[in-house]
Formats: sequence, C-alpha cells, structure tokens
Amino acid sequence: MSEMPMLWSAITVAFFVGPIVGCSLLLIFMPRWTRPDIYFSVTVRRDFRDTPEAREIERRYKRQVVVHALIACGIVLCSLLAHEATALNAWLTVGGFIWLLGGWVVLILTRLYYEWKT
Repeated sequence: MSEMPMLWSAITVAFFVGPIVGCSLLLIFMPRWTRPDIYFSVTVRRDFRDTPEAREIERRYKRQVVVHALIACGIVLCSLLAHEATALNAWLTVGGFIWLLGGWVVLILTRLYYEWKT
C-alpha cells in the first residue's frame, strides 16, 4: 500500500518536473540563440545585445522565467502531498504545465517593455 505514493512521486517528478525544468532552460538560453540583429523578436542594431540596457532586459526576462518555473514546479510538487491519487492531484500535475504555458507571456511582456522603452 505504501508503494503507490512512492510510485506516484517518481512518475510525477520524472514526467512533469523534468520537462518543466527543460523548457525553462530552453527559454533562458533562447534569446542568445537568435541572430545578433534580432532581440526578443525586435530588429535592433547588431551591437545592441552588449549594451547595459539589453543586459538589464535579459536579466529581467531570466528572473521572470526562473520564478515562473519555480511556481510551475511547486504546483506539480503539491500533488505529492496527498497520500492517494485524486482528481486534485491530477489537476495540480497538469496545472504546472498550464502555468508554464503562461511563461510565453513573459516573452511577450519583455518585448512590449522594450518597444515601450524605445
């Protein structure tokens, strides 16, 4: 009987927290993987990425992604608190992914912030 919660915990961590962390890492490194004249989907000078303003924008973006990922992982890990599989556990597990989808909002907000500053 005590093996089921342990199995549920392992499955949750392996199949839900892992992809959340992986997607978050991808989001963190993605701004540097584009062409030098594209910064958060905005055409900029080629040397813009090295300016203090660009570094601040990227720092703010990375901070938002990390906080967002921690919240998503927290939502999923809350499903481990119950001792049996319930509908609430399922919603909490899926809720982490739903929350992570909202992470794309971070990218959009960063772009809007940059457009507002210029």
